[in-house]
Order: sequence, then C-alpha cells, then structure tokens
Amino acid sequence: MIKVVSFDFDGTLADENFDKLLWNVEIPKLYAKKHKLSLEDAEKKVFSEYDNHVGYHNWTDVGFWFDKFGLGDYNQALDDLKHHIRLFPDTLPVLTELNKKFRLVMVTNAEKKILDLKLKVDGVDQFFSDIFSAPTDFKKLKKDEVVYKEILNRLKIKPDEMVHIGDSWESDYLVPKKVGINSFFLDREGIRQGENVIHSLIEFKEKLLN
Repeated sequence: MIKVVSFDFDGTLADENFDKLLWNVEIPKLYAKKHKLSLEDAEKKVFSEYDNHVGYHNWTDVGFWFDKFGLGDYNQALDDLKHHIRLFPDTLPVLTELNKKFRLVMVTNAEKKILDLKLKVDGVDQFFSDIFSAPTDFKKLKKDEVVYKEILNRLKIKPDEMVHIGDSWESDYLVPKKVGINSFFLDREGIRQGENVIHSLIEFKEKLLN
C-alpha cells in the first residue's frame, strides 16, 4: 500500500530557467564586474572552476561559489532572479489532489539555500511534510541508494510503501528502483516510452489514483 509520494523539484515541479540564469549568466556577470574582466573571460574562468569541482557535494552550494569568487552576499542575486522561478501548470493541481490521500515529500539534488527560495513560489512548500536535499542533508551531489535508504528509515516506511517521480533517468528512476521504491520517470518532452515513463504530472496522478 502506497503511503508516501516523493517528488523531485527541478524539471519535475518547476522549470530550470532560474538555475540556468544563476549559474550561466548572473555569476559570470558578477565575476566580470568584480574582477574587471570581459564577460567572455569571466565565463571561461567561472565555467572552468565549475568543471574542476564536478563531483563535490558543494558544487550546488551558491554560498560556496560566491565566497570562492569573492562576490559577497548571494541573497541579492537570488532575490533579483526569483521572478524566474516558475512552476509547471500541472504542479499545484496535482499536489493539491494527491495531498488529500498521500503523505507528500520532496527528494531533490537542489541545495537548500536555493531550494528554500523556490519552495516559497505559490506556497508549494505547504504540500510537503518532509524535504530532503541530497547535498545539504546527506553531503551527496546526487541522490544515490544510500540517500533513498536513509530517507526510508527516517520516514519509517518500507520501500514498496513509497512512490518517487522525477526527470532524471538515473537518480529519479533507476536508483530508487534498485532500492525497491516504485519509481516513475517524468519525460515532459515525450522522447522515452515505457511502463513507468510518463509525460505529465496529470498522467502520474491518474496512475496513482486509478
């Protein structure tokens, strides 16, 4: 019997435009201004540092990067960009309906400094009893088997009592499936097909309720 429904956030409940602007546009722009460089040179430096830190759990920590690049307080940059955080149209209706029957939790690769801001959009945080961030709560860059097993322990449920959905084939579908969790891959572009591949949250809701 399903007791808990778990959601990824970025690419699942909200689009990824905010993240692209923050990491690929705003930080290089601020770096260029701080160090009096051309934007092109700043992008090369910033992107090179990103590449050098691939695999570190703090890669997604905006505070780490602002400190490393000497950019000061990151909160102003987040505030300037927050209007770019956009939920998908099916997010709130589906959360509202599923919340009536299941305990909803979030399991995400997003670091909590940014995640806390995102969760304020349209009051989406009200639907979740627990929010788990792989880098913040488990010091992991991505959700792996250890993360999912620990979450099951904290929620005090068995693997087959949980359903997880997200847009990463590996960390949202294959990994939780290995742990025994009922997992679904959300492919909003409609490229993949399969029994547990769905193309909208509406379709996911219908599978759960029917």
